[in-house]
Amino acid sequence: MLDRAGHDSSPGDAMEGRVEELWHRFGLHNSVPGSGNSEPVSSQQDSPPEEISDPETYVSSESKSPTAETADTDATVRSSMEHTDAWETQRQISDELAEAREIRAQLSQQRDQIYAEVTERVQGIVESAIVRAQGEIADLKRHAIDEIKIVLKRIEALQQEAVEELKIQRILNDVDQLKATSEWMTTSESSTFVKDGAEG
Repeated sequence: MLDRAGHDSSPGDAMEGRVEELWHRFGLHNSVPGSGNSEPVSSQQDSPPEEISDPETYVSSESKSPTAETADTDATVRSSMEHTDAWETQRQISDELAEAREIRAQLSQQRDQIYAEVTERVQGIVESAIVRAQGEIADLKRHAIDEIKIVLKRIEALQQEAVEELKIQRILNDVDQLKATSEWMTTSESSTFVKDGAEG
């Protein structure tokens, strides 16, 4: 590759030239101990820069102004802040997810506890109702038996009264028969006595 002066320059020479240019422009050769180059910075800055062989991939020192450096720094800071914000957001999401899982576990535990309590309460109510029903049934049975006993006693009393009445009626019938027999006998004797007197 030929430079503006017509010299043949290879890519290695061009890269070395760029490094030298940056080296002298930022005065690094004066700050490095043991550097053989002790020329003042001004003399190096006054010399014309070497031609840039690849301007698309090379950024000259003129473009690296303080504003550009500040922009790079700001970009780095922003990137760091964005990374920090992303990490913080991820941490918050992780914490919220863990909290949500804990709340869900607590709700599930409370649901199971409430279900157990309700089941136990309903079972108790049913058992109490059964006991009450059984007690009421027993009371109804006792009441029915008592009523039946009362009715049976009344029937027995009526039967006894009927028997007594039959006995009385039989006695009365016997009395009536005795009276009738007595009257018949009296009438017969009277008739015989009258007949005998008439014949005598």
